[in-house]
Amino acid sequence: MANIKITDLTAYTSLIGTDVIPIVDVTNDQTKKVSVADIQKYYDSDASNYVAFVAPGTVSSNITWTLPSADGTTGQALITDGSGTLSWSTISGGGGGGVSDGDYGDITVTQSGGTWTVDPGAISYAKIQDVSATDKLLGRSTAGAGDIEEISCTAAGRALLDDADAAAQRTTLGLAIGTDVQAFDADTAKTDAAQTFSAAQTFSADVTLNAQSDLRFADADSSNWVAFQAPATVTSNVIWTLPSADGTSGQILSTNGSGTLSWSSASTTLSDGDYGDITVSSSGTALAVDAGAITYAKIQDVSATDKLLGRSTAGSGDVEEITCTAAGRALLDDADAAAQRSTLGLVIGTDVLAYDAQLADVAGLTPSDGSFIVGDGSNFVAESGATARASLGLTIGTDVQAYDAQLADVAGLAVTDGGFIVGDGSNFVLETGATARISLGLEIGTDVQAYDADTAKTDVAQSFTAQQRGAITALTDGATITADFDVANNFSVTLGGNRTLANPTNLTAGASGCIWISQDGTGSRTLSYGSAWSFSGGTAPTLSTAANAVDCLAYSVRTTGDITATLITNLS
Repeated sequence: MANIKITDLTAYTSLIGTDVIPIVDVTNDQTKKVSVADIQKYYDSDASNYVAFVAPGTVSSNITWTLPSADGTTGQALITDGSGTLSWSTISGGGGGGVSDGDYGDITVTQSGGTWTVDPGAISYAKIQDVSATDKLLGRSTAGAGDIEEISCTAAGRALLDDADAAAQRTTLGLAIGTDVQAFDADTAKTDAAQTFSAAQTFSADVTLNAQSDLRFADADSSNWVAFQAPATVTSNVIWTLPSADGTSGQILSTNGSGTLSWSSASTTLSDGDYGDITVSSSGTALAVDAGAITYAKIQDVSATDKLLGRSTAGSGDVEEITCTAAGRALLDDADAAAQRSTLGLVIGTDVLAYDAQLADVAGLTPSDGSFIVGDGSNFVAESGATARASLGLTIGTDVQAYDAQLADVAGLAVTDGGFIVGDGSNFVLETGATARISLGLEIGTDVQAYDADTAKTDVAQSFTAQQRGAITALTDGATITADFDVANNFSVTLGGNRTLANPTNLTAGASGCIWISQDGTGSRTLSYGSAWSFSGGTAPTLSTAANAVDCLAYSVRTTGDITATLITNLS
């Protein structure tokens, strides 16, 4: 019945029948009645459905089952001793029967078969859920604690994990000290009321308890009780019919799936076979966790975001959580070594100097007054002025002329606008620009190209009055297809199977073009795309599937890591 206040019940005016019970309304000093049919049902929280206990059609003799004094543990069942006393008991077995305590391969059974424990080290890598692809780490990137997740490890991150030591990792990052970056040097860069019945009550109709109300059974001194309660939601009414007699000692209540309960004996034999995640063999003596059965959700939750599974404690042992700092996570997420150098603030040529062995030589020199830094063929050394002249091959009187008569010729030439001093075989003479160009082998129209205003330039806007076009370069078909955008703007490829169009090499912002994709004579070839390819709505397009069908993938490079693209299908 729905929730009804006692004051709203019908007043009791006659002897109690077999289908009603009296209820005292202390507010109005009246005795009210309530139908027994309305208080033996256990309704769910919104009173939409209920579950109920009813006696079987025929009971040969009265039976009283005494409930346990406390709730049992998870998974236990009510068991009778054959004399009407019920108790909670752990039922051995699952999907095949009972199991005695002992070691069953990967599983150790204890507490009379009540506890099954996976042995330390039993969950081998093969028994953990398969990783979906190469280069995936187990950890958690979703905020908060939860199931283990796969974290993609980029090629650059994998390279760092494979390196033997910090020195090797610096080399992978292109940051080898003394080779890629300069070692620091200062000289370089810086409901209303509860009711209590004290006498036996006989109900000849249903009893319904609304909204998950309890049917409580108190102990001898009424200090404590046990109770039955409906679940929060019951999708359809369920009635369980009790057995007509008590069972024998050790039997359990089981259902036939249609609401009829009976006493039955629990199976005590575990048969060989596959029981979901566990395979039983050797006549029930060996239990093994199936390969791949331990999914990420079944592994202990990672305690927080950005945790990796591994072991940092010295020696072999249990898998441990290793905290991945924000800095470490950033490096793992970077696409390549160049991006990792940028994350570290070590961009070569911007944040740090590219390594130059000679800089170490220069840093070690003494800045003597008048000294010149000169290479000696192996290193840089400091030389005096005289020595520097010799190194330059400018020793006066040996390498250079202290005085030469021709200098007088030069001094005597008129300083003519556009004049050039040129040797004529005997003396220095003055030549015009035109004559000098001939002497230099740079005669316009003969040796060099004369200026043409129609010559295209790369740093200014151009207007073309004739068609300009780029060649269509054929790409090599294979499981992975990679275009080199330094080779051409336009490409073509015929698919001979399901392929992946990887990220092109040499991406430059502003570059654009088309890639014509053809099906071979078989057709129905699919194409997946690398991470740099971006499509409308974030969904990769589907190719035309007919044999020999032709689609066009038009693209424009937005950044060096992103290509905006659209697929024009079924060209004919």
